[in-house]
Amino acid sequence: MEVLEMLAQRLTAKEIAGDLFISERTVKRHTANIYQKLGVHSRQQAVASATYLGILDNTTP
Repeated sequence: MEVLEMLAQRLTAKEIAGDLFISERTVKRHTANIYQKLGVHSRQQAVASATYLGILDNTTP
């Protein structure tokens, strides 16, 4: 959930990794899993889908 919220904030994988104290590769794996679960192929689609489904709040910056 944190990774998805940070994707919505337009942070890079490197920035997310630094904020969460995990590797960039782990962030990319989490991102790929998010895309698969939502049935999407891009960050924009993931954020839009998660917002539509109520997973993300519309007010996320």
